Amino acid sequence: MRRDGAEILENEDNIDFEDTRNIELVEFRVAQLLDALGQDIDSNEHIRQTPSRVASFLLESTANGFDGKDAESILDPIWPETYPEPTTIGGIKFSSLCPHHLIPFVGYATIGYHSNKKVVGLSKLPRLVHAHSKGLILQEKLTVDIVDSLVKILEPKGAAVHIEAEHSCMTIRGVKDRETLTTTSRFVGSMQKDPFRSEFLVIARRGGSRWER
Repeated sequence: MRRDGAEILENEDNIDFEDTRNIELVEFRVAQLLDALGQDIDSNEHIRQTPSRVASFLLESTANGFDGKDAESILDPIWPETYPEPTTIGGIKFSSLCPHHLIPFVGYATIGYHSNKKVVGLSKLPRLVHAHSKGLILQEKLTVDIVDSLVKILEPKGAAVHIEAEHSCMTIRGVKDRETLTTTSRFVGSMQKDPFRSEFLVIARRGGSRWER
């Protein structure tokens, strides 16, 4: 149940300030921020419950991040098969939070691997992208971490990830360039060379074409 911001601020004496994942503490800090910005959370009905909403969003979005330890369970089951060509999925939509400004970046990921006696179900690849995108993370690190998980768990002949994302920290603040997309890629093993690299990038660009400009 969401509480009003004024009620949250009045509850300071009952908050455990040592519990950093406590929703009441996060609500209190958000209410303090709004108050410091001169927002009247007591009389403005549209932001009375904003501290509760923002606290829930931040706790869900950060979730302590994803350190890759559960990648094996995400990719499970793994079957002892090999295919001569890479398996690639494009157009995987994801969202994450910029660690510099705590505002979202959203985009499309393309992920592929060239199997070496280990294959996984197709749905596992988007799940891996979504798991890694939890928390406060740079797009560059997100790209590398996804590939590293594929390499560690599947031991493929090659793996690749391509990400195109729109960063709110560039579109609504700073340069305010609403046409900017940030692209990151990582290729390892057989995916570094043609024809696999070129074929992968064709699929990646097709996935990125979903952007409406």
